[in-house]
Amino acid sequence: MGEANRFLTLFTKELGLIRASAQGIRQLRSKLRFGLQEFALAEVVLVRGREIWRITNAVPGKGALSGDRAVRFGRVGALLRRLVEAEVSQPLLFDLLLQLQMLLQNPNLSTDEAQALETITVMRTLSFLGYFSPVGELESYIENKPLSEITPLSFLPLQSRAIALINQSLSATQL
Repeated sequence: MGEANRFLTLFTKELGLIRASAQGIRQLRSKLRFGLQEFALAEVVLVRGREIWRITNAVPGKGALSGDRAVRFGRVGALLRRLVEAEVSQPLLFDLLLQLQMLLQNPNLSTDEAQALETITVMRTLSFLGYFSPVGELESYIENKPLSEITPLSFLPLQSRAIALINQSLSATQL
């Protein structure tokens, strides 16, 4: 939006998925520049304008994701933008995304483990939203226990079946 402004998609615990304007974020002197990194946690102060939310302050949280892990997290975010209604609080989804973001920051996490965590997160997201009904062995991965308590490598033999069911569910949504 212009040369220095940006529209950002934020997922908050209280408001759910929102779009907000950040004025002057691309300028070198911007106070918002460091607090609003892609795929990072931040504490954000929002003001409701006539038509849009405006970001007035941002304090960076834990480090931003990069590389393959940012791509994985970004795909989950794209799914949320596609399926979640704007400005509807989704605390379970927020907590799930927070857990995924924290786990993906672990430098010892292998690519296979990161892929398994992404797939499990997508299954849980679709299940929370009512678009996915797990069958058989996949049911245990949908349970509401923290992602950190799951052994991602144990999920790998089920991954291709889970992806097929996810794709089937997504095509059924027609969104």
